[in-house]
Amino acid sequence: IVMLAANSPRHHPESTAVAIDLGWVGTSIQPFMKGSLTPTGLGWMRSADIGILPVLHAIFSTDEQLLEGLSEQRRWTDGGIVMNVFGNSEEAFTYSWWRSDGASADVGRRRMLELGERLWDVSGVVLRKNGYLGTGDAAL
Repeated sequence: IVMLAANSPRHHPESTAVAIDLGWVGTSIQPFMKGSLTPTGLGWMRSADIGILPVLHAIFSTDEQLLEGLSEQRRWTDGGIVMNVFGNSEEAFTYSWWRSDGASADVGRRRMLELGERLWDVSGVVLRKNGYLGTGDAAL
């Protein structure tokens, strides 16, 4: 989702794209999340009413508000963003574990954005092949 969100405004300059990091939220989806002793009750998960806040922030913020805290020159055509669990906007793939120093596979920001572009292209091919986009339609 982050890869597609990062690429959407590059291909559709009129768009706003936000990938939302919900973190670990207690939603009662799994049996272990129900009952009297739950991860939320122990403070290991955020409750659903707190967990929804990044989603609401992304929905109700203006484009300008979503870009606050990023570089002054930042524009939507530079790509979509990520809304973190605290409701703050961040650039995609900027956490310390997105690294390219050879400690593991290259998962650095540049590489992830390149892979996101490839995902975008392949998604367009698959959609066209299955009749969801015509040959004359713009990519995704």
